[in-house]
Amino acid sequence: MLFRSANQQVLTLDLWKLASEIKEGDWVFNSDGKLVQVKLVQHYVSDECYEITFDDHLTIQGDVHLAMLLENKKYRLRVSTYKGVHKFRRPLRRYTVTDMLESDQRLSLPTTKPLNFPNQPLAIPPFLFGFWFFNRRYNKTLIPPAGMSEFVHNQFMDNGYKVTTHRLMKTGEREFRVQPAIESQFLGFLPKQIPNNYLYADAEQRRELLSGIMYAKTRQYNEKTNWFVFTTKDHTISGQVRFLVESLGCKTQPILYSKDNRIQMKFKCLYPLIENQQKKQVKVHHARRYINKIKKIARQSCVHIETNDKNGTFLVGRSEEHTSE
Repeated sequence: MLFRSANQQVLTLDLWKLASEIKEGDWVFNSDGKLVQVKLVQHYVSDECYEITFDDHLTIQGDVHLAMLLENKKYRLRVSTYKGVHKFRRPLRRYTVTDMLESDQRLSLPTTKPLNFPNQPLAIPPFLFGFWFFNRRYNKTLIPPAGMSEFVHNQFMDNGYKVTTHRLMKTGEREFRVQPAIESQFLGFLPKQIPNNYLYADAEQRRELLSGIMYAKTRQYNEKTNWFVFTTKDHTISGQVRFLVESLGCKTQPILYSKDNRIQMKFKCLYPLIENQQKKQVKVHHARRYINKIKKIARQSCVHIETNDKNGTFLVGRSEEHTSE
């Protein structure tokens, strides 16, 4: 059972909706990334409302009854010592805003498991689309990252494309073209953003898409720190990639802006994306968000939403530049 501000955005099977637009029968996502159905919606106005801010700048608003399943210090200790041999059974505790304000511990919210969108029939395989979209050049050539020519070429050839190499680049790799050209498969209408059918495909398709994006640009991964770094000047693309990362259960760092207006996003991912990535096991969850601040806000229109999920949870929270749970 969760109480939300009416202007919060909620991810549904029909993409994003304001909480005020949610109706009984709608499908939303729970904290395990699974679809659950809304069974009750009640609208009301509350004089006692709060805004919760997390360490990645995500904010969630709701009235005093807003509730979340959170980790305390003892829970985090159990997660850190868990070896992944037996099923992790320790339940999360349900905290209302009042409980959060009264707690003497720093509380955290686990990231969701990968969102369970349905499989999409995609004309261009996700890895190939991600690599092409972020690697393409004006002359329709592509450039593999240093030392990765064989891997990238094989990805295209395994999907029926012919690879032809051309001039040698400064990286020591040769630029290449593929036939049929990816551009020809869009019938002249080249996408300027990542199409929704790629962003809202199933978890494996989204992982392959993210892998293609990470291969498309050089120096996006630091082996010493295990951080991925994605940069762009396009705010919409930045938001799309951030959603893609977080829809797989990963946590992104707050956006950074450089002097030349480049947007930089950092994240860690325990799922394999590139060949030289550190291999780590997902034991309980991918990451967590810490609550940084809770403040009282003005009177709000609120929505009480119940689902058929046993814990009553559903994912919420979207800003202009990024999405998350």
